Amino acid sequence: MNRVNYGNKIQFGLLTFFIVHIFYVQWSYYPKYETLKLVFLLCAAVLLIPGIKVVVSREFRTVNLCAMLFLLSAFVSSFINKGRINGALSRGLVYIFIVAEIIVYIEEAIRINRINTVVEWFYKYSFLYILISDLLMLAIPSLYSSHGNTYFVGNKFTLGYLHLFLLGFFCYRYRYNLNRTVKLGVIKKTTIVLWLIVGTAIFINIQTACSTALVSVFIILVLLLFRFTFDAKKWIIILGVSDTILLAFSTIVMWKPFQYLIVNVLGESLDLHDRLRIYQDVIPLILKNPIWGYGARNVYNLLFFSIQAPNAQNGILNNIVQFGIVGTVLLVLTLFIMLSKGKNCDDCAAIWILVIWLTIISAIEITISYEMVFLCALIMGIAIEKSHQEYQNG
Repeated sequence: MNRVNYGNKIQFGLLTFFIVHIFYVQWSYYPKYETLKLVFLLCAAVLLIPGIKVVVSREFRTVNLCAMLFLLSAFVSSFINKGRINGALSRGLVYIFIVAEIIVYIEEAIRINRINTVVEWFYKYSFLYILISDLLMLAIPSLYSSHGNTYFVGNKFTLGYLHLFLLGFFCYRYRYNLNRTVKLGVIKKTTIVLWLIVGTAIFINIQTACSTALVSVFIILVLLLFRFTFDAKKWIIILGVSDTILLAFSTIVMWKPFQYLIVNVLGESLDLHDRLRIYQDVIPLILKNPIWGYGARNVYNLLFFSIQAPNAQNGILNNIVQFGIVGTVLLVLTLFIMLSKGKNCDDCAAIWILVIWLTIISAIEITISYEMVFLCALIMGIAIEKSHQEYQNG
């Protein structure tokens, strides 16, 4: 009988707690959470140090080289922009450490064969924080306005997307368990739970008036029901189309069926909540500093001061504003290399759906961020761990 190393199990669980609370969820009603997050960041770094040798292993050499070049470019961008329009090197350093810890965390999980544990923990944390946020929203609705129009986990997008991450992680667990049981009753119960998650996501997104997350539910359902298969090459095409279609063809909103969808179905304005104006105004800013951008996490300060916008409202544009063309290309290349590991891996299907969903809505939202890095790394992890298991099984 194999002995379970509870020390490592507890240590990994603690590490996961810190990682989750660094980028995935937050306590918006706790005023000093940003300071607490720095503590979590430091604690995660301490726990990752013993396994840091995984960074130089041959298996991850290419992806880590590309990731380090990206993080170096992010540092350069932040350094040369410190003090410009409230630019701060500290914000850039925090970003760099978060991305680095996400990648090393997944690689450490691969090393100790705990990728499924990662998904399990993220599924449970998603459920926990959805439960807390939804109950608070429905039971004490005044909390929303009294805390700057935020819910317990953040704004309406954060809450809406958390429901969708729960759906994706549930689908991964469902597939994982289905491979190990043929009991019809289990399959039926799982299907019922899946539709309960979908129904709850739709209800909450209607309550919060988050049309982007509401549309996202149906995007994910289409991807689930039609069982599309994806790889890194398809992803890069979808990314290119999604993030340029409104920039290149803004007249698409003049198309009558599209107008009907926006105004009558989604109840939005034809300018997509000022997005078309933002796209036009942000391009000249990018052209002033195209190579290195304006520094990691300096988007809000720059755009609010310059064009009265919170962000670029587009995944790729937002990254070009931060990192310039150099950093953005390196980031996309890093994600591409990660995703290339997940080719022909059926176990990655549910996580692929989350990646493609985030890529599609990056046309109008800033979703090429921490979550995208995590999910791409997770696909890499699932695929590599599966190949290890197949090799061991002969």
